[in-house]
Amino acid sequence: MSQIGQCGEKGNFSIAMEPTQEDGTIVTEAAEMRREATKFYIDLYIAEDCDPSCMEELFKELPKLSPEQSSMLGAGLELQEMAFAVQQLAVGRSPGINGLPNEFYKHFVGFLGTDLLEVFKSSFINRKLPVSCTRARDLGLLKNWRPVALLCSDYKILLKCLANRLKQCMHTIVHNNQSYCIPNHTIMDNLFLVRDVIDLCRLNSCDLGFLSLDQEKAFDRAYHDYLFQVGGGLSCPVRMERVQNDLISLHSTVIPESRNHQSQRSE
Repeated sequence: MSQIGQCGEKGNFSIAMEPTQEDGTIVTEAAEMRREATKFYIDLYIAEDCDPSCMEELFKELPKLSPEQSSMLGAGLELQEMAFAVQQLAVGRSPGINGLPNEFYKHFVGFLGTDLLEVFKSSFINRKLPVSCTRARDLGLLKNWRPVALLCSDYKILLKCLANRLKQCMHTIVHNNQSYCIPNHTIMDNLFLVRDVIDLCRLNSCDLGFLSLDQEKAFDRAYHDYLFQVGGGLSCPVRMERVQNDLISLHSTVIPESRNHQSQRSE
């Protein structure tokens, strides 16, 4: 039986079956495996159109940022907030294509901070990103695997700065019931809510039903044009919208390919 070895998220070495095509054919040759994987992810990342009228209707009901919040989001980047974002970076992570890990920036932020800030400011003004700014199932099915995107640390620092600003406004634009991406909220909040609803219905002899919707690769399939327009619907400053759009639209992606791969055979 032919197998592929792959390192998992926790660093554990796992064994995966070779890719299975849609018709059930198992791919065994290295070149065919690369082609099948390429085809799968090309199809996965193709944008699906959104109805403009539906987007406009949704945007009418979106909450709006206050003028003070909008001004804060659109303000120029400061050295202090960038240095704070650097210290928030996790350690022990693989670096991006430039080979500089988060630890490098943490150690040298006092020396390189001013220059890095100027690079970011130049990116905002010229709308050009540095080259380094890129972005238990049947394991025989490619849809059950996730490609590893190694973002460079400078890209992470810039994103962290923007995320820290957005955190200060999340309570305005996101409903309190939302548990994801909200400070002091966790996924456990949803479990507690479901438990309380069940108990309430039992006490009052009410009929109850749950509907769970799980979109396949929802973040990968996000329609970028929709994301670009959401900022306007929330009254985000134009400068903030441009930065967000540039971070998505102007990044570069490098896909390394091992042409010497040979699948391991076991009986």
